Amino acid sequence: MLSEDPQLLEAWVESSMTGKRLNEYKINHHPAVDGKDYPYTECFLETTDEPFAIHLRMKDKRLFDSREWRAKCCVDGRKLGSSWDSPSRVFSRIIQEEDGKLLESKLKFSPLPTTDEEQQVSIDSKTLQALGTITIQIQSGKWIPNTNKRKNWSKLVSGVAHEKSKKIPYVVQACDTKIAPETPKICYNFHPDKKGSAFYRFVFNYRPRPVLQLIGAINENELPEIPSQKRKSPITGDGTTSKQVKLEKIKVERSKR
Repeated sequence: MLSEDPQLLEAWVESSMTGKRLNEYKINHHPAVDGKDYPYTECFLETTDEPFAIHLRMKDKRLFDSREWRAKCCVDGRKLGSSWDSPSRVFSRIIQEEDGKLLESKLKFSPLPTTDEEQQVSIDSKTLQALGTITIQIQSGKWIPNTNKRKNWSKLVSGVAHEKSKKIPYVVQACDTKIAPETPKICYNFHPDKKGSAFYRFVFNYRPRPVLQLIGAINENELPEIPSQKRKSPITGDGTTSKQVKLEKIKVERSKR
């Protein structure tokens, strides 16, 4: 989906296998509130059974080159990454630490285990509130090296939710896990500047299609929203468009009457 200014930013989610963008519905733009909150764009996103990747692109390269940027991407409230060193950025994996080893995994939507037994519930209400969302928070500022800080790796949500949470039946889980390659030992802290402290945000509320239909986000046989593009009329051999030819024919027919 595009930012409110379509010439500024674009974010989307696509299948890592086919490269096909996932369907978006009910795209809405929200302005900043009293200049304190992020202006943001949100939509409902139809899930896929395939591994997926999250894409971000700043369409104005001159604006990107004029500052240092952070794109903090989170799934279900858990951070995937935040560095951003080129106009296009892809979040397609997560690195997690387990038994002293770093593991690299692709991302996939998976069913959320639920139970009606209170003692078996292991996902708290705060974690539950963030489930079913992919967010990208964009800021400008300064990246400063921090050699004394050990990197804290994120960990995807796991556990069991209460049966009442079936309105969010999916979470993002790891798949195709392998040992992660060696990473740089130097860590960086990001310090947002005043102008970029609340730049922009994208929110994808992801659900399977049956759930989107159930909550009224889409209707049966409804097509996904796609950025509108003006279609150009085909050019004929003499350089005129088919639309122009059609208009000329209408004029000739009228003159004969």
